Amino acid sequence: MQIFLVGGAVRDKLLKLPVRDRDWVVVGSTPAEMERRGFTRLNTNFPVFLHPHTGEEYALARTETKSASGHQGFIIHASPETTLEEDLQRRDLTINAIAEDADGTLIDPLNGQHDLVSKCLRHISPAFTEDPLRVLRVARFAARLAPRGFRLAPETLDLMRSMSKNGELSSLSRERIWQETRRALEEPAATVYFQLLHQCCALKIVLPELSRSPAWADGGQDILNSLEHAQEITPKTSIRFAVLVSAIALDKNTTEADHICSQLRVPTRYRELAGLVATSYPLIENRPQAGKLLALLEKLDAFRRSSRFRDFLIATTALAATQSGGKTKGVATLEQAFRKASQIRRPQARDEQENNIKLSELFRQQRKEAIEQLLIHP
Repeated sequence: MQIFLVGGAVRDKLLKLPVRDRDWVVVGSTPAEMERRGFTRLNTNFPVFLHPHTGEEYALARTETKSASGHQGFIIHASPETTLEEDLQRRDLTINAIAEDADGTLIDPLNGQHDLVSKCLRHISPAFTEDPLRVLRVARFAARLAPRGFRLAPETLDLMRSMSKNGELSSLSRERIWQETRRALEEPAATVYFQLLHQCCALKIVLPELSRSPAWADGGQDILNSLEHAQEITPKTSIRFAVLVSAIALDKNTTEADHICSQLRVPTRYRELAGLVATSYPLIENRPQAGKLLALLEKLDAFRRSSRFRDFLIATTALAATQSGGKTKGVATLEQAFRKASQIRRPQARDEQENNIKLSELFRQQRKEAIEQLLIHP
């Protein structure tokens, strides 16, 4: 039995990037032997096992034969006779098909090191087209490595276009599409993910809710400018997503953001923030009145959910900096109004007969007056 470090861990190590996860390939073994050694099988359909101590994934060397449409339409062949080279051949990109043995020796039958040096994302073989998920994965890799100068090979882009036309992308589940999109939003150049999906005609298939915007007719540059500004000022995917959705919804109606989130089946915290930004950003004014500022802060539940409000401010800052007629001054004033109003303490009842409604009205009036003073003396 031989064990090799493979895939992203080797790639990132050669690029001198932090290694996120380590995956291993086991050659010359069987499921029964792996279990005797204390490994736990993850899935009965795939020969992947968890190490008894590290919890890392160890997969038996395998080959795959296309048997049906979709991401999971494969017959898996794993046996002790399967070689490392055969296992590497089934992978997506050359830079993900480099292995390292226990002595640190690299096994690179597909010249992945050459493509690392030339900064090229290149598919391994025509079998690339058999798995529709690879379109999203490659776009995500491009979003990660674009800041280091990596570009997609023209012939790989051509294959991705052909995959968009053959109908296979429609087989991907909404959950899997969201999973890849969320991970792409974590990358340093998240905009590249959406640009590539648009270029290969996949955006309208996998993310039709986003592609319906007329802005995508010219490549979605206005939308991507907002997302690019967001990725420069925050790594939080929920904020980046809110900016992306809101930049689209601003040209439509207030229900568009909620519709996009529903169709993508995004988690609640993503939906909440995207909805707030899309519906409340249009209410921000560069020359506001105290009453309107306080009403907006209350609508945003800013005083009780200050952390979410800070995320809202970051998202609206990105939008204001890139949208025509931006509201940069209005966003800054809203933040200042929040700080000023937060300094006001709720009056205490002098006795049990004190009317709570009147106290609440007094409290709100004091907050409003504090904001009015801010507007007079910024």
